[in-house]
Amino acid sequence: MAQLGQQTPTGRERTVGMDELLFSTTDRRGVIRSSNSALTRISGYSTEELAGSPHNLIRHPEMPGGVFKILWDRLLAGLPAGAYLRNLAKDGSTYWVFATVVPLGDGFLSVRMAPCDPIFESVRRLYGELRVVEEQALAAGLGRAAAAAAGAAELERRLEPLGFDSVEQFMAETLPAEVAARRSLVSGAYARSAAVGAPAELLALTRDLDSRLEELVRRLDRYQKLSSALATTSRSVLMAGRSLDRAVGSARAGSAPMHADAPALYSVAEAMAVPSDAAVSAFAALVADLDALRMRVGGLRFRIALARLHNDTVAGFACEIVDGFADRSLCAEVTLLCDTMFAGLRDVDATMADVNEGLARVGDVVQVAGERLDRIQRFLTKWRHLVARHQRADQLAAYVGAIDQQMLAGHTQLVELRALSQRCRTEIVGFDLRPFGELVTAMRAVVVAG
Repeated sequence: MAQLGQQTPTGRERTVGMDELLFSTTDRRGVIRSSNSALTRISGYSTEELAGSPHNLIRHPEMPGGVFKILWDRLLAGLPAGAYLRNLAKDGSTYWVFATVVPLGDGFLSVRMAPCDPIFESVRRLYGELRVVEEQALAAGLGRAAAAAAGAAELERRLEPLGFDSVEQFMAETLPAEVAARRSLVSGAYARSAAVGAPAELLALTRDLDSRLEELVRRLDRYQKLSSALATTSRSVLMAGRSLDRAVGSARAGSAPMHADAPALYSVAEAMAVPSDAAVSAFAALVADLDALRMRVGGLRFRIALARLHNDTVAGFACEIVDGFADRSLCAEVTLLCDTMFAGLRDVDATMADVNEGLARVGDVVQVAGERLDRIQRFLTKWRHLVARHQRADQLAAYVGAIDQQMLAGHTQLVELRALSQRCRTEIVGFDLRPFGELVTAMRAVVVAG
């Protein structure tokens, strides 16, 4: 087996078919236990050659080590992971995939597909840049682990210009995008009119599950848009709140010299300080909460996309049997896929409850934060009237215009945020795990019955 890992890249590229899903399972060390015909075809290795070999048998030497560090860190923490990977076939040719890996029992289960989303080209260029960083680290005397850590840190930094705040967000957005893009290109790929018996039953069950998952995808897309809009608008309100806080400071500064001959003006300006600080703190906390909510929704979309991919893989196994590319002894592989889907759907169930609870709380939190912002605006309005009553507009002209502008901006943003928070209540729908679980359990039963 040792010589199997010594292939030299030729520079040629192989293409993974859009309808192909490459499946494998490994132990905790990454030693391959099983694979499907798509993986043997594209890698050039036989099932016997793959079994018992380390999965890095197909790792391309130009892949950044930082990508694998991120993957392994997540997997060993019990989390699913996804990444674009450049692999090396037995003949030295290259093939690219978007790989998903999930922990399962005492090992891992991986399903890989052809990259379809436009972000892939940016990632290819980024990986080349990461390799330079890691090679420089190695040249400086760092070990491979330290060089990989440097590459991982650089990846985090360089994702931001691509529109991602973190690796977690990158995974949460790219997997659903890749699954959606792939499915739009392979519609009808799993239709087999000649299927009978267990394969026909499996295909029917995967179609039913896919329909339910599609409904969930549409719902989560609405959640994602709403949570993103909430996060964006709450940031705008926070900025308006901070601007109002500065306006309060300006009002206090302008009123301070008048505390003797216009004490009411001075007192109102001073009284604004406490609600101003409270409003800014409330909106800062709201922004953090909404960012966390957005990430949970992203995690849900990742899990559902993963379930759809695994469901397609079950359908693919059934099609292999119908088409004569595999025998009926796929019980272990399909059972593992069913177990993986069921575990993922349980996570969806728990996380969906948290997200719905978070959406329900948004209205209450926005109301409290809004009341504090309203209070500042009332103080500022009162102060503005006192400026006119005491005929101090000329003396305070430098402050009045800015204060009026900030009051208007804060009110406009708050109205928008309140409207969005009201939408949260109408979007909340309960998630019932049972029909999903029943379909997966039925798949498992069909496979076990043979």
